[in-house]
Amino acid sequence: MRAHDRARPIPRERGSRRRAASVLLGAVVALGAAALPVTAQQSVLFAGVGVFTANLPPSYGLTPGAFSFNFLLPQSPTPSAFNPILFNFAEATGTFIQGGIATTQTGRLTFFTAADGGGFSFRPAVVGITLINTTGPAPFTGPTSAPTFTPGTYTGFATDIVAGSGFAIITSASISVVPEPGSLVLLGTGVVGLGVVARHRRRT
Repeated sequence: MRAHDRARPIPRERGSRRRAASVLLGAVVALGAAALPVTAQQSVLFAGVGVFTANLPPSYGLTPGAFSFNFLLPQSPTPSAFNPILFNFAEATGTFIQGGIATTQTGRLTFFTAADGGGFSFRPAVVGITLINTTGPAPFTGPTSAPTFTPGTYTGFATDIVAGSGFAIITSASISVVPEPGSLVLLGTGVVGLGVVARHRRRT
């Protein structure tokens, strides 16, 4: 063997394969990103727990006692109606859960500014009487014409009983951001890509 042949560096095949695997992962993630839907609005989950009072009318289809609720809302909504002290969703659909049984209620969900005592109310359309009417924290920022919900946990609600309405004592409520479907797809694509790379490395 010639001297210069012996001195010639031998290509590192393993390094090349690792680089190829990295390129493969990048391609997989890029394909996943290209397939993501364009989402114009982030959603939040408005959820909470409380107790329905003993004088709750049976027409609501609910019973006195502990319950939880949740509403899926845009984080920066365009309200159905607003004025300087409140904004609302005319047809908000919420889920109320008691004893593992879920009941869907649709109605007017209203949020009040701190200047009006804060809190929120919910008036199911099927009954026409306010089911929940509270004062307390105002879980949003910005003007009532263009509010933005602020993620976090809120306590200190008080039941505001006006003209026979308000049949719930709210213990706490929270606002949490809901992951966009596109983000979940990208995360899943990345996990799959990592699995492909790991399998490729085991084989090599």
